[in-house]
Amino acid sequence: MNNYNDIIHEKRYIPRCAMSREDRAAQFSAFAALTGFDGVILETGRLTDGFIDMDDGELLVMNAVLCRLMEQIHEKPTVQLTWFRADDRKEGGAYVPYTGNLKKIDEYNRVLIFTDGTRISIDTLTEINWLQLPGNLL
Repeated sequence: MNNYNDIIHEKRYIPRCAMSREDRAAQFSAFAALTGFDGVILETGRLTDGFIDMDDGELLVMNAVLCRLMEQIHEKPTVQLTWFRADDRKEGGAYVPYTGNLKKIDEYNRVLIFTDGTRISIDTLTEINWLQLPGNLL
C-alpha cells in the first residue's frame, strides 16, 4: 500500500468561501437538544424565602401601630416596613423593605396606599416602623 507519499507535502485545499467557526457553530445551535436548559438550571438554583407567620403578640403590636397610623393619616406619616413579595415563578418569595409616606389605609381590601402610588397588602407585612412624629410612640 501507498503511504500517501505523493500528497503528503501538498498544501491543504481551502475553499475561497470558507465559513468561520462561529458561523458554522451557529448553523447547528438551533438543533441543540437542550435548548433553554441553562435558563432552567439558573431558575432552579435561584433561592426564595418562605413566608413566616407572625405570632399573636406580633399581630397585636402590628394592629396597634396601624390603628395609630390611621388616627394620623391626614399628616401622611412616614413609615418604614418590610413585606413579603411572593415569587411569580416558584414557591416562596422575598422580604422587601420599603419606606414611604402613607396616604390611606384601605380597611376593606386590607391595603396600605402610599403617596407615590405603591400599594402593599397588610397581610404581607412582617414589620412596620413609624419614622415620623416621634412623640407618638407606643
